[in-house]
Amino acid sequence: YILSAIKSRTGSKLTTMEGLPQLCRIAGANFEKISGPDSFEIIQGLYDETFPKLMKRTEVYDVVFIDGNHKKKPTLDYFNLLKTKTSDKAVFVFDDINWDKEMKEAWRIIQADTDINFSIDLYKLGIVLIDKTTRPQHVNAELFYAY
Repeated sequence: YILSAIKSRTGSKLTTMEGLPQLCRIAGANFEKISGPDSFEIIQGLYDETFPKLMKRTEVYDVVFIDGNHKKKPTLDYFNLLKTKTSDKAVFVFDDINWDKEMKEAWRIIQADTDINFSIDLYKLGIVLIDKTTRPQHVNAELFYAY
């Protein structure tokens, strides 16, 4: 769905990281059905190996979806590092924010971050908005849904 949203934006590109080669192949085949091969990049490897390489790049990100290591410290590390690589207005989506105690703690720390303008807690997902052009307002919303 993210790739579908950006395919009409000239120069936009989806970069994703995945540890399993089989899932990389499946994702690549599905992504090519949605848009051309120039609109996405799949980086295969474990986060600990691929993330430092990604951080050395010059790209800036508008939307970041974090769903990898479900531990407090790595999640906070990814967030703090990626914050430095975002455009002026950026969206972060965190999956599994209530996975366990560590992820709940990480989510609470992220919500309290001084760079955050707005956060939305959807119970399974957490969304934060950063707008570097305005002063953060620290608005936190909880919108739980049932399924």
